[in-house]
Amino acid sequence: MDKHNWMGFRSEMRRRTTIGEESDGIFLIRPSQSNEGFFALVVSSGGHVHNCLIEYSTDKADYSGYAFHNTNLYFASLVDFVRYYSFISLKEHNEQLDTRLLLPAVNEL
Repeated sequence: MDKHNWMGFRSEMRRRTTIGEESDGIFLIRPSQSNEGFFALVVSSGGHVHNCLIEYSTDKADYSGYAFHNTNLYFASLVDFVRYYSFISLKEHNEQLDTRLLLPAVNEL
């Protein structure tokens, strides 16, 4: 899985298609603009673009790695995070996001 296809540094996700049902699961991960040290997962679902915070934590005794903010399911890398959610629905994290990470939003330079 090539992280250069889904790791971006722009504030907006470049969409390949018009946002609609057929575009659910288009995603991008970028540094958060409002929360230093966090990442933002930008994902299309239900005809809308949603943002979720991803944190990297080493503070907790039993957990370390990347996870959705305020959760306990940690991954060693962002690649592992994306791989997991490409098979498991984001609904596990947020009931409004009944989609998987399906299609990277390629960051065109």
